[in-house]
Amino acid sequence: MKKGILSLVSFISVSLAFSQSLQIELGDGTNVSGQCVEVAGSEKVFEIVEDFTIRNISGTDKVVFVKRTELDVNCSTTHAVCWGVCPPAVNSCSEIDKTSGLSQTISAGGTNNTLAGHHYPDNNVGYSIYRYTAFVDGDPTDNAYVDLVYEHGAPNPSGGCVLSLKNHKKIDMLVSPNPATNKLNIAFYDGKNYEVQLINILGKVVLQKRVVSSSNIDVSGLDRGVYFVKISDTNGNTVNSKKIVLE
Repeated sequence: MKKGILSLVSFISVSLAFSQSLQIELGDGTNVSGQCVEVAGSEKVFEIVEDFTIRNISGTDKVVFVKRTELDVNCSTTHAVCWGVCPPAVNSCSEIDKTSGLSQTISAGGTNNTLAGHHYPDNNVGYSIYRYTAFVDGDPTDNAYVDLVYEHGAPNPSGGCVLSLKNHKKIDMLVSPNPATNKLNIAFYDGKNYEVQLINILGKVVLQKRVVSSSNIDVSGLDRGVYFVKISDTNGNTVNSKKIVLE
């Protein structure tokens, strides 16, 4: 496997970036907390991997968890985050937020270099953006994050790593019933306009609709099985996703 080429491109100035206790670094010790990093690869490679180091900059030992958040991902790819151990890869768009069930204890002033993102393009040309957030057990506000753009055969059309928390804020929504049979009810609580896509397990968009506030979507003509509901804002940013079953 050939590792992609890293390029540090943009700093995002938000309060979440400055942890009281933690710092995220590249292998050479560069502090990338609150920043965005690109790792370029090909859609033909088996996986694209990037490793990070978590540094405890406080004066006491800390128990640390890691959360992976989907910001804007290619639903036809798969992904895994190693934190001490490497779990099986999961389908992209299946979990917008996922916190590792395992924690690592990092001594005062010490480091842990077991955090790694593994992205599997599966021959899909595109890009995928993930956020990795390390936080202290019992105090999720004491955190540091890095945004990682996996380019698998195509650059991020939004301009590399110029990201905004505002643009990628997860919105509240209700999708019911689940499982569904003939109708799928989708409702938002902010009254805004969103694009709704229904994606099958092969990553194909089988239904697309613009929704304002709420809508009943006819799914009676679709094959029975597992689908992913992907919600995007007017800028094309993924703001929520949910797995559903049609039966």
